Amino acid sequence: PLNTHTINVSWNQIGIDTISVRQTIIETGCFKDTSIIITIQALPMPVISGNSIVCAGTKNSLYSIPVQNGHIYQWKSLSKGNITGTSTGNSILVQWNQAGFDTVQCRQTNITTSCFKDTILIVNIQPLPNPIISGKSLVCNGEISLKYSVQKLDGFSYVWQKPSKGTIINELNADSILVNWNQAGIDTLKLKQTNNVTSCVKDTIFIVTINAKPNPYIQGKKNTCINESNVEYSLTLIPGHIYQWENPIKGKIDGSAYSNLIKVTWNNSGTETIRVRETDPITGCYKDTILTVMINPLPIPSITGSTSVCANQKS
Repeated sequence: PLNTHTINVSWNQIGIDTISVRQTIIETGCFKDTSIIITIQALPMPVISGNSIVCAGTKNSLYSIPVQNGHIYQWKSLSKGNITGTSTGNSILVQWNQAGFDTVQCRQTNITTSCFKDTILIVNIQPLPNPIISGKSLVCNGEISLKYSVQKLDGFSYVWQKPSKGTIINELNADSILVNWNQAGIDTLKLKQTNNVTSCVKDTIFIVTINAKPNPYIQGKKNTCINESNVEYSLTLIPGHIYQWENPIKGKIDGSAYSNLIKVTWNNSGTETIRVRETDPITGCYKDTILTVMINPLPIPSITGSTSVCANQKS
């Protein structure tokens, strides 16, 4: 109401205006008019610029308001990110930590007039892909066509990085790869997965240990004779390793076939192959090796001459 001693005013336009009031003494009818001149100052007009769609994990995302001399700025803390550095300049840098929606809010104040205005920018923080590589992490040098993969999702793309100790034998931009491991050591499989709609990217790695295979070398006679026995063939003994010899077709292993050394009796002539597998039981890696042996036939001597002679007779 306008007939009370106080009023509340909403100022809608900038400029100069006058509030006037007449005070009257009811008993005497005497009155007096008075007025006050009001200057309505303009509010600041802050507008935040910056990315309204970002990916979780994005660092140094810039949000700013045009700088005005004589104005101060106060940015509000975020729920899904952190302001890195000052929050009292006309710009901020944000690290977005969580997916979801958040509000970037700033108050701009005119120091001279104390007029201020708050403004906001809604930001949609998109989730990152979450690739998890599955496959063998302990392998043997020389293993081939080992599969490594992540879950296949529609609308996502994949790029694998070539390993240093192996070879990818299929395409690099699929959800799975096949690898031939060529060198012993430790290597890292790296994958970049991209959401094609949001362009959000996540890198992931998978550590692979490529164990060296044993390196057996058979020592022994390569040329022997039929019916020769106790012919020794051996490998260098490595404590803890397991040895498995294959029984030859043209001979027979005398004793155990599970030692680094065997003894063979050769029963038939011809060419034969001695085979052995050496295994490292800790890594499970093994290697087969062979030695080609020639088993020569024995001579068949036949003596000719008289079988009945006289004493003191020369023949």
